[in-house]
Parts: sequence; C-alpha cells; structure tokens
Amino acid sequence: MRGRYSIMKETNIINQIIARCWTDDAFKQSLKNEPRKVLAEFGVHFDEPVTIKVIEDEPNVKTMVIPPKPDEGELNEILEGRKSANGGFNGCMCG
Repeated sequence: MRGRYSIMKETNIINQIIARCWTDDAFKQSLKNEPRKVLAEFGVHFDEPVTIKVIEDEPNVKTMVIPPKPDEGELNEILEGRKSANGGFNGCMCG
C-alpha cells in the first residue's frame, strides 16, 4: 500500500473507512467479511497475495501488532535502537 500512496493519502483513506464503520454497520460488516473488496472500492489494492485482517477494538482492549521477523541485519539495527520495528499498539499506551 505504501508504494502506491503517500502517507497523507493513506491516512485520509483509513480515516474515511473508520468513520464510515462508525456510522454504517452494514459497511463495517462488509469490511470484516471482504476487506480486499471494500479496500479496492477506496482505491487500495495489494499486488502481492496477502491476507487482510480487520480487527475491531473494544474500549478496554489494546491490540498489539507483531510484524514478521526481519532479516538478521535489520534485526540487529532494531535491537540496537537504530531502527523501528514498525509494530506496536493500536491506540495510546499513555496513563
């Protein structure tokens, strides 16, 4: 997705999809059932064969994403604090 869109455009598309999920239960269910089809309607296409998972958070639940393990060189950079692992929590861990 990042190869085709700027971060700003990607964020705007994601915001539109999330807002629509909050106001349209049928749309949200479609996104959960057929995420690739719904994302394509917003111009988001994946060239590689990937599985797309849509997870709906709950108020008292934090979702942690663990990205695929990188190669040894990149792993060492992450362990040394020179590079980000690009995973983490959805939502703020503050407070």
